[in-house]
Amino acid sequence: MTEGRPRVVALLATHNSGERLEETLRSLQAQTYPNLQILVSDDASTDGTSERIAEAALHDPRIRLVRQSRRRGWIGNINALLAWANGDCFFFMPHDDVLTASYVEKLVAALVGRPAAVLAYSDLDYYESGQFREVQVYRELEGETDRVRRAIRWLDQPMSGWCIPYRGLFRAEAVRAFRGLRKHLAGEFGADWVWLFRMALLGEWVRVPEVLYRRNRGKHSLSESWRHGRRKWFSVVMACGREVLRTNLPWREKRRLLHAVAHAAVRVVRGGFVW
Repeated sequence: MTEGRPRVVALLATHNSGERLEETLRSLQAQTYPNLQILVSDDASTDGTSERIAEAALHDPRIRLVRQSRRRGWIGNINALLAWANGDCFFFMPHDDVLTASYVEKLVAALVGRPAAVLAYSDLDYYESGQFREVQVYRELEGETDRVRRAIRWLDQPMSGWCIPYRGLFRAEAVRAFRGLRKHLAGEFGADWVWLFRMALLGEWVRVPEVLYRRNRGKHSLSESWRHGRRKWFSVVMACGREVLRTNLPWREKRRLLHAVAHAAVRVVRGGFVW
């Protein structure tokens, strides 16, 4: 990634997004950062979502739409975007969240200024069912330069606020180091948590300490469709163990990480993970 204007690709996965998509798309189009592409994969919507995006693309050459002919599901749609994206940095854009106009510009500056970082993210405003609830800040891995300690801190962290870094900007080379999001014994549940565990192993994370993002959670949110429980979180933690075994880390580091995975699994069984 050069220090000039790295190419950034927004990865927008949609499915029957309806009118919620309009504000999200406007916030992407309003970005002050000049080298931005908006790549949209519509997962066989039946409500006119793809037609809305196609109409926007007629007036904005930065928007590229790919229509899926059959339903892929969340992970399949995200991985399709990752396979098609061509840039220096990527970020995932849920179809109902909203960015400030300087979101991309400030996160790119944070990554350029920290060569060892693979991920930059900001604080966010959290809305639930259209009502503002709180400003959310994620500090758990801030300043940690050792990859094993980062991953262990990820496994040991409180379960609130962890989704904030997922709404950040990733270096493309880090994303390509492993093949997208993966299902596990609990299906798609928590696949983003496992994804971020791998990101913790790949490089440092940098926080931009200002609100640049609005997260909107409601009955239409993907996480609302999931049932949470110990068995599912146990599967998520075990999936992290699988990722450790797939790395090319020295065995002494793998041993430390697998011990931390086992400790986290025990915590799940005892009810220590709270969503």
